[in-house]
Amino acid sequence: MARPALEVADILRDHGPAWREANRGHVSLEQLKVMSAIENKRVVYDLLMKAAAETTLAIASDPSASARGSVSPPCCTPGARRSPTIRTCT
Repeated sequence: MARPALEVADILRDHGPAWREANRGHVSLEQLKVMSAIENKRVVYDLLMKAAAETTLAIASDPSASARGSVSPPCCTPGARRSPTIRTCT
């Protein structure tokens, strides 16, 4: 999917700091956090995609590496509560 010519994040990056300054005291912390998250979403998305790609390449080059050193927990822990809906133990 091609990136749109203009995104909300672009507008917030360009005009957000001035808008926040002009509206200081009238914007809640939650609103500021949302603005920041929108501004930074591409950075976070790019980091996640890069990490996923590197992991996929590492597993593709050595499939046994994905299981090396991993220890699966037992199906049922003694004394643990069992879900009446989800069958976890045989």
